Amino acid sequence: MRIQGSVLSKLGLFGFRLERFSLERSITMSIAGKLEKTPGLKARYKRTRKQSLEGVMPPMRAGAGVTLAPRNAKEIKLMQQPDVLTQIQQIQRCHYETWPEIPLPALNGRTPLEALKESDGREMVDALITQFERDATRMPVPVDATIFAALRRRFGLSPTLRS
Repeated sequence: MRIQGSVLSKLGLFGFRLERFSLERSITMSIAGKLEKTPGLKARYKRTRKQSLEGVMPPMRAGAGVTLAPRNAKEIKLMQQPDVLTQIQQIQRCHYETWPEIPLPALNGRTPLEALKESDGREMVDALITQFERDATRMPVPVDATIFAALRRRFGLSPTLRS
């Protein structure tokens, strides 16, 4: 998939059928013409089908937060094994330890450390950590609450009040 201006397209070969999806009819027709003119290639343009964007995209849940795909029994059993659980927890800890140095779209391209220098940015970082804390309980391997407490201490943010 490539996004360039208003063009969104995907070109793929499925068995012997070539499919092209585009928001611009001119691009689709250009490819169709080239396929039909290619010597030795027995291909033809079949049709253009218009679809609304809503029909192509899966529905989005309202509000912030994580929506997880259901896991099968094999995956659940695997994630409960002590060595796998330890690895996942290490990955989570490493992620949140490096997170403050990563520029984020939610912070207008700033890192959390940069955003903390302004009061609005401080509120945004606090809100992000609060959302992480909420989402952590819904994860297949819940994120250790001490990770977020450490982030809050590091940033000088008040601890979350638990109800």
